[in-house]
Amino acid sequence: MSTRYLAHHIIYRGKDHGMAVLELIERPDGTRRVSIEPFVREVHSTSFHSGTIRVTDGTDGPELSFE
Repeated sequence: MSTRYLAHHIIYRGKDHGMAVLELIERPDGTRRVSIEPFVREVHSTSFHSGTIRVTDGTDGPELSFE
């Protein structure tokens, strides 16, 4: 299972990804992997955030902050 967000800016590990899609992919062991790709096309299951999403590495996996 995965969760997708499209945002004007996604900041992860010090890098600003402009107009990109953030995908949190749940692995079989319950942990989540972060994938960030440039925006290419709309997908109906992608939530749009008109701003910045900051992704930090928390003790329980990636944590999102919507600004």
